[in-house]
Amino acid sequence: MTSARPTRHREMLRVRDAIDARYGEPLDLATLATSVHLSPDHLVRQFRETFGETPHRYLQRRRIERLSHDEERSDEGAAERGAPAPSTPEREAERARPLHHRGLPAGRLHEPRDVQPDLREHRG
Repeated sequence: MTSARPTRHREMLRVRDAIDARYGEPLDLATLATSVHLSPDHLVRQFRETFGETPHRYLQRRRIERLSHDEERSDEGAAERGAPAPSTPEREAERARPLHHRGLPAGRLHEPRDVQPDLREHRG
């Protein structure tokens, strides 16, 4: 009975490695279970016991982590090239907020930067 636990742990590591290797593809629980000679239900129970989350939850978390990592890398690459960073919902929400809510002085909202100071007073 003691040798079954290390073997089962190695099998769950193989399942986790398979999920990591093919996270961008549609994955099938039955196929993963067959690869380690378990039923899908037993695979879910063993995976949760080994890693503290179900295979589906693990896959979701890894996809989100990888998307976040890829987004950070694309932002860094855009900054290096001098290009504007890609838009995200958070950035769009920030742009939609009035400037005085972002901590910028409200007086600068309507002053063009290319107008010389002595000409600003004579605008009509």
